[in-house]
Amino acid sequence: AADECSSLLLATEDDLAELQDPDLVSTIRQQQKRVLEFWEKNWHSGVLLKIKRLAEDPERFIWAVSIAQTRCISMQTRIGALVQELNMMIPYADMLNHSF
Repeated sequence: AADECSSLLLATEDDLAELQDPDLVSTIRQQQKRVLEFWEKNWHSGVLLKIKRLAEDPERFIWAVSIAQTRCISMQTRIGALVQELNMMIPYADMLNHSF
């Protein structure tokens, strides 16, 4: 559930008001806006029903993006002269800091 996730992508205006770094607040707002605009652009009325069901409302989509971001690792790699950014989705990555 959204209330169990600590991603700043899910931060409310009250949450953002408590932050002391205005640059961080600005960055979070930009990311929230970007995710919402992506949902509005790609989840319109003409979208296939099976895709639309994945995120029926923007809140569910933003939650899904925030969960995916907690399981993604980005790194830069070099192949010859080509420098490339890699984004890797790693299931269970959120468990790396837990002992069993």
